[in-house]
Amino acid sequence: MFFADIAPLKSLDERLRQLADMNVPTPAIERRRNLLTGLLKAVSEPSLALIRERDANLIARDIPQGWFKYLDCGYFIDHNLDVAEHLGLIGVPPLAILDIGAGAGHFAFVCTSFGHDATAIDVEAPLLEEIAAAMGVSRRIARVEPDARLPDFDRKFDLVVAESTMFNIIGWKWRGPLENDLRKPPHAFDRYWTLAQWHYLLADLIDNQLRYPGRIYFHLNCEIHHGEHRCNTELLNFCAAHGAVVRHEGGGFIDWRLTEPVTLAPV
Repeated sequence: MFFADIAPLKSLDERLRQLADMNVPTPAIERRRNLLTGLLKAVSEPSLALIRERDANLIARDIPQGWFKYLDCGYFIDHNLDVAEHLGLIGVPPLAILDIGAGAGHFAFVCTSFGHDATAIDVEAPLLEEIAAAMGVSRRIARVEPDARLPDFDRKFDLVVAESTMFNIIGWKWRGPLENDLRKPPHAFDRYWTLAQWHYLLADLIDNQLRYPGRIYFHLNCEIHHGEHRCNTELLNFCAAHGAVVRHEGGGFIDWRLTEPVTLAPV
């Protein structure tokens, strides 16, 4: 990534100047800078500026990891360009992509910019919808609930992505840009999905959402239990036992390439 800090008050023009001034020692890094520059120039800075001006007082009161951080499209597009490169989404034929818990739509924006057809779903959140609109991303309102199937999208997907998951927090809901559960103390997040509830979602994706060959890629947020940050080892081990490649750093990563539907072992 080029940007190390999250700065919601920085304009895209400032981010573009940062990029232009950076040293790029190799052709590969120069190529990536050119890609990111093109992406940032496609976002409506006037739309983001209106939000910053309107909500300046709220932004000043926000916690560092609060919702207004997503106004920094430079940072989050930079991050999601990394994700897209990791998943091999640049310079390949168009894929149908389902982005679960899409947030403000930065990943969907990157995907569509490279010619893919991305469906971004998440809960209703007016601030995130405004940021998505500045990128030309349409968010479909669909909450991921435990033990409930996702909507029928009238299509199948080549890739299902969930980046920095929050839908697995029991009882979480959007309460506005400052009135949200992230402001609660760490012990407030002790209730997360069980393995059986993850099993239900994974089976739904495999049976109803993926076309084959297909891929599921989850980057999980850490779970917080009694103030301690942990990855969900039980879920990672379950997916690994069914052929997924998993990594345990941070909250964990699941990268699952499927050539055909699989039947998950009961839990």
